[in-house]
Amino acid sequence: SNAKRRSREMQAFLQDQPLFLDEYRKLRDCGNFLLFHHYYTIGKVRLHHACLCRKHLLCPLCAILRASKFLRRYVERFKFVKSENEALRASMVTLTVKNGKRLGERFEHLRNCYRKLEQSRRDAARRGDQVEWGKVLGLVGTYEFTNKGKGWHAHMHILVLHTEKIWTGSLSKQWKKITGDSMMVDVTPFYNKDAPEIDFLEVFKYALKFSEMSLEDNLKAYEVLSGKRLVFSAGLLRGVKVPESLMDEPIDPAELPYIELLYNYNEKNGYQLKEKFKVPF
Repeated sequence: SNAKRRSREMQAFLQDQPLFLDEYRKLRDCGNFLLFHHYYTIGKVRLHHACLCRKHLLCPLCAILRASKFLRRYVERFKFVKSENEALRASMVTLTVKNGKRLGERFEHLRNCYRKLEQSRRDAARRGDQVEWGKVLGLVGTYEFTNKGKGWHAHMHILVLHTEKIWTGSLSKQWKKITGDSMMVDVTPFYNKDAPEIDFLEVFKYALKFSEMSLEDNLKAYEVLSGKRLVFSAGLLRGVKVPESLMDEPIDPAELPYIELLYNYNEKNGYQLKEKFKVPF
């Protein structure tokens, strides 16, 4: 309901802007109803149908659903590669560049610096050299952008797989040499061994922190970042296929009974259950 409420605010903001008429119309219809299937015999609930705008840089609701798709598939991949190599460890690496007034320029700078970091890993492997980033055996990451009045803060969260310890100080020196403006690096080991999805959440939360950004900045970010590849992967985590549909993966209705739950959104109370219908089995 909070995500939908913010989407409504953006919709109202776009209403009198002719250049964004298509976005306004899509946001107007997005998430007005959500139809779930509750498979009560196994305690599972699946989002079965909804009208969605798929504008994840404008709509927090679609951003949440999109993030959940990436989360599910990459957690599955992580568990698989971990089962084949128990020595693998996972850590969260955060890389930052200096704040700037122009989002597009800061994004390009960060992206180019990351590409150079990745190239250093490939070059080291080819030559047999050792660089700190060369310890990374697989990764998946996302870009994130905020603006709190001190310019655009561009950074990335990267989940990395490794067997050797990654030293923050050494990586920081390598990053400063590449960026020329930042040595801000953080390396945090995963702590939730039995529930890695908790740590994965930090990677796959939305690229924009909607609640911390004005509507004007949010729209600016949408203009600059639309069509850009904001999720990337390499090594052992490369090639993961994420479904296009934002609906949950269905359970065969011929195998299990379910209850249909239809939720409608209203401005005063958020999402409310409108209909509950038990499907005969």
